[in-house]
Amino acid sequence: MITELCSNKKRQNANDAAPRIIDKEGSKLLRYGLGISINLGLLNFESMDVDETTLKISYPKSVVVEEKNYSYEEIACGNEIEIANLKKTTKEICINIPNNFLSEEPIVIHTNTFGNEFLKIKIIIGSNSKVKIIDYKESGALGYVGRTTFIDVAKNTTLNYFSIQNHGLKKSSYEKKICTVKRDSTLNLNEFLLGSKNAVSEQISILQEEGASANLQNYFFSNENQEFDQLAEAIHKAPRTNSDLKAKGVTQNNSKSLYRGNIHITENAHNSTGFQKAEILMVDKLSQADAIPQLLIDNNEVACSHAVAIGRIDEEKLFYFMSRGISEEDAKKAIIQGMFEPEIEAIEIKKYQDIIYKKLTEKTK
Repeated sequence: MITELCSNKKRQNANDAAPRIIDKEGSKLLRYGLGISINLGLLNFESMDVDETTLKISYPKSVVVEEKNYSYEEIACGNEIEIANLKKTTKEICINIPNNFLSEEPIVIHTNTFGNEFLKIKIIIGSNSKVKIIDYKESGALGYVGRTTFIDVAKNTTLNYFSIQNHGLKKSSYEKKICTVKRDSTLNLNEFLLGSKNAVSEQISILQEEGASANLQNYFFSNENQEFDQLAEAIHKAPRTNSDLKAKGVTQNNSKSLYRGNIHITENAHNSTGFQKAEILMVDKLSQADAIPQLLIDNNEVACSHAVAIGRIDEEKLFYFMSRGISEEDAKKAIIQGMFEPEIEAIEIKKYQDIIYKKLTEKTK
């Protein structure tokens, strides 16, 4: 299934930024844009133990959750690091949501990893449903997290998915979500990237049938030498499909963040729309940021656009706050928090809102 749906067409700039494994002076490095790298020699996948992970899932009674043993199955268009993750994975969590599911109670996936984690999650959502999922990840100990999530959204369904990555600075992480969206359904995927020393986060949406929509939103804040790489990709496989990719981010304190936005409209996807916009704020001169938008269009009957804005804090905004007796430090905090506030409030669960607000406060000290 994944073999059939994946696209191999990429522009040169996207290929340059995509994760790849290189050999350097006897060590294997995962290298991706901005010179960011993870030393795989230190990770040593072959001998790496899978450590204890506390996984808690709360869900309404009509939802079925199963834990299964997993053995690697070959997949197409997976990069080397994704394949290495799946080869180490032994556990699969299956979440099955029935047709006509309209409960206001969210499904909450809460994981705390004490060392290394390799996990596959499969989420199957029935037709005519409205679903909200909170996926929160945290950890403090040294280690690596590799997770692959497959999501299938049936016809006439809306999925609101909030992913919050809040690992400690001793962690490296690679997470990939592959989502298929069926007829007249909408995927709203909101990614908050806050933790890990090195983090790769990829969201692939495949608009498989007519009327499918995907809204992929990435929010990130890197500091203290963190290095983030994020990909949001929408593949239009059917007519009258729609995608909207947005990113908002902050970098400071010698950190690096890269955002890649890809929209591919195939030959059969006429009368489709695809839009993307990225806004990145660099707080100081020591941080680095880049955004690489890509539009790959194989049909003339479409509407697409992209926009990127990377800059410093607006001096006029600072002056506005400071003229009202607010210190420069507090003014910067207010501006940064204001960038994320509407999206945080959309989570609607105070516990996780407070976690994000606390993390933003810590990062802006």
